[in-house]
Amino acid sequence: MSVLPIQPASKAIELPAMVEGLTGDEYRAHDGTTQSDLNRFAESPALWKLVKEPASKAMQLGTILHSMALEGVSAFYTKPAFYGPDSKPWNGNATECKVWIAEHSDLPILSIDEAHSLRSASEAVRNHETCASWLRDGHAEVSVFTKWGKGRIDYIAFRGDHINVVDLKTCQDARHRKFQGTIMERGYHIQAAWYRRLIREFTDLPIRYRFIALELAPIPRINWFTLTESAIDQGDERVDWLLERMAECREKNRWPDFHSHDMGETGDIDLPEWAYPDEIEIN
Repeated sequence: MSVLPIQPASKAIELPAMVEGLTGDEYRAHDGTTQSDLNRFAESPALWKLVKEPASKAMQLGTILHSMALEGVSAFYTKPAFYGPDSKPWNGNATECKVWIAEHSDLPILSIDEAHSLRSASEAVRNHETCASWLRDGHAEVSVFTKWGKGRIDYIAFRGDHINVVDLKTCQDARHRKFQGTIMERGYHIQAAWYRRLIREFTDLPIRYRFIALELAPIPRINWFTLTESAIDQGDERVDWLLERMAECREKNRWPDFHSHDMGETGDIDLPEWAYPDEIEIN
């Protein structure tokens, strides 16, 4: 198949399907294991099973940034710095301010600083030569559904002999060596492997997995990377391991606090190996 079979949200979804135009809530309403489930399960089977992770302010800002940078859509209100005919400083306890909040409850409300930061970051991405080329002639926020799982891809595009998948990530430090550690810490290679599995339901074309690493700062610095196949393959092995452990937990209906490798084999614990000096042989 040479062209991705992406359908509009108005059509009925028959598995497998790639759908453009679903809201985040509509995507989440569909059943299916996600890569986020795997990451949460990797942290703790018990936490994944028993505790629903609440949406944080950072997650909300990330969603808004994605809409701005990938789709050019600004879906939020900016809270005024002042209110009333006398231009008093904004006061959340004031009746007029409460009325304003109530009248603007249909979208997220950001502070002036938050709105400025997101606009600057979005413009930096959209004006960046390499990133702009990656975000051209494709589809943003594509929801992918299969019989075994689902995912929501930031940006996907058919490039003739391969498929481009672009993943926009905010980070504290976008330098090469620092972002390497971020990939491992946050399981981004696992996410890449998961998306590759989803896409292979529709095409056998090779996938090039691109990162836009964006620092949210007064100067929003950008770095860009293509994840190696060996990294995605290692993520694929991790996906297999996590799915096997998840199946075991379901079969036994037992959801431990930690995985066995986090608990140790004997119950004893020692200092890490690097804490002991190397032994020196004396002849």
